[in-house]
Amino acid sequence: SVFQGVINGTVAFTDFDLDTDQDVLITGYTDAAETNLFTGFYENTGTGFDLFYSTNSNQSDKRKVGGLSKSRAVVGDYDNDGDPDMLISAEGEATIFNNNRGDINEEKLNVSGAGSVTWVDYDGDGDLDIVISGASSKVLSNNTSIKNTAPSVPEGLMFTTAGDTVNLIWNASLDSQTPTKSLTYNVRIGTSPGASDVLSVNADLSTGKLRTQVNGNAGYKTSLSLRGLPNGTYYWQVQAVDNGFMGSMFSQEQQFDVTLSTVSNESSSELPSDTRLAQNYPNPFNPSTTISYTLKSSGTINLRVYDITGRLVKELVNERKNAGEHVVSFDAGNLASGIYIYRLQAEGKILIRKMTLIK
Repeated sequence: SVFQGVINGTVAFTDFDLDTDQDVLITGYTDAAETNLFTGFYENTGTGFDLFYSTNSNQSDKRKVGGLSKSRAVVGDYDNDGDPDMLISAEGEATIFNNNRGDINEEKLNVSGAGSVTWVDYDGDGDLDIVISGASSKVLSNNTSIKNTAPSVPEGLMFTTAGDTVNLIWNASLDSQTPTKSLTYNVRIGTSPGASDVLSVNADLSTGKLRTQVNGNAGYKTSLSLRGLPNGTYYWQVQAVDNGFMGSMFSQEQQFDVTLSTVSNESSSELPSDTRLAQNYPNPFNPSTTISYTLKSSGTINLRVYDITGRLVKELVNERKNAGEHVVSFDAGNLASGIYIYRLQAEGKILIRKMTLIK
């Protein structure tokens, strides 16, 4: 196994190197006699895990950290520098692993008899305080000079529906402390305005304040897909959450409709094809690409291209088109490399796909 086997330890996950994948912390004893302590930070490389920080002194290219056992760990940005730190209680002591863009340093707290630990901004001053239970239960106030600020409200909310499936898309938020790619997102969905009976969030909808210190329910992605939705109108909002567990205000509420129909096998062949938006070809492209779409019936349609921030960069079609297959060329010779979104609005539907320009 790539991971060190331990007993009487703990495991925790966090993106300590800010590359949007989950890295792993493992602590504990490596032997049954409980004489050899181990702490290891494993970096997620995308194809596996590499031991990045550990108690093993023979790993000259890796930082050494102290061994811990019988521990509990929580993650949060306690110094408001934008990256996730770790608070660990072990053997009656409490330690903060201060993360500075992947450079981890230990800070022992002056407490004894520590049991469980957690973060919470109990005084509402914009930083995470420490709550410790055990022989000496207490709250340690965090008085860092850098105060956390909330991320920007997510914008550019869009959706596509196909049968009982809905794809929700929004633009990434910005934050003064947490890097954009390390923000997580909360999505609230309900069957009536303001309701959360489809997907709930652990935050106050009017203030954006999180009720507990957890990441958003949609993770790091700026999209969310749901299947199996029955017919009806649905209402949704999005909130951004930073590494200090401060949430933005929720976006303006949007809505989408799901309409299902049942067609027998005998009659299905007589129906025209559904309206479809194909993936552009080639993709990635430089500097031009072709976009194909199919219309179930004749009507006025609109096909536009947006950049990743939601800014309109090109309107390709805005006119009446006959039912059937259509092809349009998109020339991005004057645009910068990046991800672009193309959006077809036709027959009361909105279909969206992404394409990548590489120069």
